[in-house]
Amino acid sequence: AAGFRAGHAWAAALGLVLLVVAFGGLLRAVHAMCFGPAPQVRAAGGGWAAAAPMAAALAALVLTGLAWPPGLAAALDLAARVVTR
Repeated sequence: AAGFRAGHAWAAALGLVLLVVAFGGLLRAVHAMCFGPAPQVRAAGGGWAAAAPMAAALAALVLTGLAWPPGLAAALDLAARVVTR
């Protein structure tokens, strides 16, 4: 609405069209997942190489939960102030 009020009707209309296209794509994917045929799943034998990224993400999550990196609390506080204005 702000785009139309500001006189940028083409940009606002383009944004609305892109939003409808994105929603349609998501709706199509959800419909296929809910009502389509069940996929054929086969076991992957990746070993430790497949588990390494998951282990690294888990380690980062645990370390962030135990001790905030320097500056992260201030960055999150700033982001919260921007969102709540």
